[in-house]
Amino acid sequence: EAVDPFIHTWLDHQTRDDYWKHGSVCEDYPAIQANVLAVGGWHDPYRDTVLRLVEHLDPAKVRGLIGPWSHQYPDRG
Repeated sequence: EAVDPFIHTWLDHQTRDDYWKHGSVCEDYPAIQANVLAVGGWHDPYRDTVLRLVEHLDPAKVRGLIGPWSHQYPDRG
């Protein structure tokens, strides 16, 4: 009851506005100072995120792993 359903937020922000940019790493890659291990699957709808992180971050601080699985629980990969 204290939290509006996410559909309300999504309907209020249907384009890439400041709401979405605020939590997006692609808006400011240099701000990422920690080491990153990005894991995704070839059948994962977010697999491009792994590729973009590896492309844009310092090679000494990023590793990417993509395998033959999807964006689900391990027993469903």
